[in-house]
Amino acid sequence: MGELRECPFCGSQRAMIGRTAVHKFRVTCIDCGVTTAWSSEQYVVACWNQRAADAEIEALEEKLEKALTKARGGVACSR
Repeated sequence: MGELRECPFCGSQRAMIGRTAVHKFRVTCIDCGVTTAWSSEQYVVACWNQRAADAEIEALEEKLEKALTKARGGVACSR
């Protein structure tokens, strides 16, 4: 069984894998109720854990931070 990431909708760490008698699986968030479709265990875990643009978001955050620093006259804002 694969390890599940946090819920992509609410951020909860409380997700579970459900199983039918005919070997179909789905992942469900216990807190917000979002769920995957029924499929193979490997597929539903991969779908649940997929994030469309993790690397792209990080790259955009870096570009934004650089643009903000430039707009402030070279003064970076601390987080």
